[in-house]
Amino acid sequence: MQEDEKTNLFFIAVEDSSDGIMVIDRIGGKILFANPSAAQLLGRDRRSLVGLPFGFPTERSTSEIQLLSEGGDAVYVEMRVADSSWNNTDVLVVNFRNITLRKQTEQLHIQAKKTAEEANRAKSEFLANMSHELRSPLNSILVLSQLMAEEDSGTLPPDKLQSAEIIHHSGTVLLTLINDLLDLSKIEAGRLALCEDVLDLESFVRELEQQFDPLFKEKGLSFSIRFDLEGNTKVLTDELRLGQILRNFLSNSLKFTHRGEICLHIFRPGPETKLQRNDLTPEQALAFAVSDTGIGIAPDNLTKIFNSFTQADASTTRNYGGTGLGLTIALRLAHLFNGEIQVESKEGQGSKFTLFIPFKPLEDQVSDPVLFVERRSIRRNAYPWVRNYHKMEDVKPDIVAPSPQEREILSGKKVLIIDADMRHVFTLMSALSGKTGEVLAASGGVKEGLRKLREHPDIALVLMEMELPDLDGCQAIREVRKNIDPSSDVKILVVTARAMRGDMEACLKAGARDYVSKPYDVNQLISKMARLLDPMP
Repeated sequence: MQEDEKTNLFFIAVEDSSDGIMVIDRIGGKILFANPSAAQLLGRDRRSLVGLPFGFPTERSTSEIQLLSEGGDAVYVEMRVADSSWNNTDVLVVNFRNITLRKQTEQLHIQAKKTAEEANRAKSEFLANMSHELRSPLNSILVLSQLMAEEDSGTLPPDKLQSAEIIHHSGTVLLTLINDLLDLSKIEAGRLALCEDVLDLESFVRELEQQFDPLFKEKGLSFSIRFDLEGNTKVLTDELRLGQILRNFLSNSLKFTHRGEICLHIFRPGPETKLQRNDLTPEQALAFAVSDTGIGIAPDNLTKIFNSFTQADASTTRNYGGTGLGLTIALRLAHLFNGEIQVESKEGQGSKFTLFIPFKPLEDQVSDPVLFVERRSIRRNAYPWVRNYHKMEDVKPDIVAPSPQEREILSGKKVLIIDADMRHVFTLMSALSGKTGEVLAASGGVKEGLRKLREHPDIALVLMEMELPDLDGCQAIREVRKNIDPSSDVKILVVTARAMRGDMEACLKAGARDYVSKPYDVNQLISKMARLLDPMP
């Protein structure tokens, strides 16, 4: 092929290229040639481009730049520069590839991600606010009704005491609903994560038995536990969330079984077990099955029961109550475990719910002691000022009254309440009446609380809400801690309706000694106060 033919073919290829191509004079930096695609990219006539200054691009690797067309529109191009010669002149050949659509798509993705993050932040803030706004008044209802129901001086007639008990029971039911709604919302917002720690399954099962056996006996039902695990029963898992799932299974069996028996079976599934998850095999799984002889579930309703706010049918809600959230939350928690739930049921004969989660056994060893569990696990020495935490479950079936020793510890101790909600101030003062020394209140916020601390250097304990008008909760804790005389050893106990993920850790890091979320049980709160003022070994 002759040289002229090669040149002609080269120019044909350049002219027909979908990429923009320009030739730039290396000395003057002016455009010597532009193909139609380059002119189209810039929205200019190609002849008008010749002779215009382009500049001196120094980058020889591929780079992304933004150009402005004659109409002012932004055009994103991928630019490559190469050294060459043109009519015996040293030139730069600049190749432009239009990536405007790709960049616009990337920007849309970035904007969508930003919008989603803002929506999640707004949802999280809404959940935090709802947690506070719902729990605060409910705390007053539960605490004051508990105080009335425990009245033993004979000043209240029996019908009034019964009314107080009904109020307390109804408030407890409402608390369960609120917790379910908040848990579901936190899962959907991606704000709920598992906290794995060492769990002794034998002790765990005994606690479940102690909680549910009296309830089953009261209804005339037989309750049995089969524990088919060989060797060490210590595993690494989230005790709180595992218990939440199994308590839901057991509560449903209790609700829907009128005669017969209920069985909790813990076992390793056999190789014939079929699991839906591809990342979990029977050999890797641990199973918890709750079976009963209850009313059972119709085949058409087996998938519906896991939908939010859905029961097997309308009559279930009328006859048994409930919102239909328990199994929804259980299923989503199972997914957090990287596990699954399977259901077997025959209408009129009973049901069997089985939870499969990854089996993470531990050798016999002494693990780091867990000091406190309330939605989160904190290990010893996580915060140097925290001493002698005691494990406290979210719900305890039998509330033990403070011991005489604990009452003696609190007797005469001056307590300061920093809380802007007068309902809670009144509730706490009522709960502590006769159990401690003088109880002071700072309902104006941190500044008033600091003034009270200066006026009363003998204050032993500060009960502090996180939601205050003048400072953020953790800032408030740090401010109070900073102004407390170190030699006085005043303790800060956070008593708050904020119960979102990370709240407890933030409070402890800021300088609080302990954390209680509303609603709380009065006796548990008093015991916790006593332990702070006189830590037990």
